[in-house]
Amino acid sequence: MSRKIIIFCTIISLLSCSRHQTEQVRFSSLQPSIQDTLHAINNQQDTTVSIEPPELIDFTGRFIVIIKEFGPWIISKQIKDTINNKTYTIPSNAPTPYIITNKEILYPLEYNRSVMGFTNQTLFQRIAIN
Repeated sequence: MSRKIIIFCTIISLLSCSRHQTEQVRFSSLQPSIQDTLHAINNQQDTTVSIEPPELIDFTGRFIVIIKEFGPWIISKQIKDTINNKTYTIPSNAPTPYIITNKEILYPLEYNRSVMGFTNQTLFQRIAIN
């Protein structure tokens, strides 16, 4: 009986995992509007006034970030499409900003890019939106 429960739990956990098509892309291959937005955010960081960079840059206006915590720890981050009610899980330690277009979700692979600046070689993780 316990073996059936273990198999059942394993099957349920495997079915609940959702994998999205991902790939790495360079800053230089991003759309010009995304590049311009990221440069503008970086230029704001050069001012004497402290401005917190945005966590989410949504070119569609329909996504939100959901962060689940356990005590002081972040255990999961999801980006949810509020119109289609579809969620995309990203690593809990994924650097910000999260950039969303009609076709993709992007986030940098290195921390502090909003402050340090983006070069043509800066890598982003791309998640295709279905």
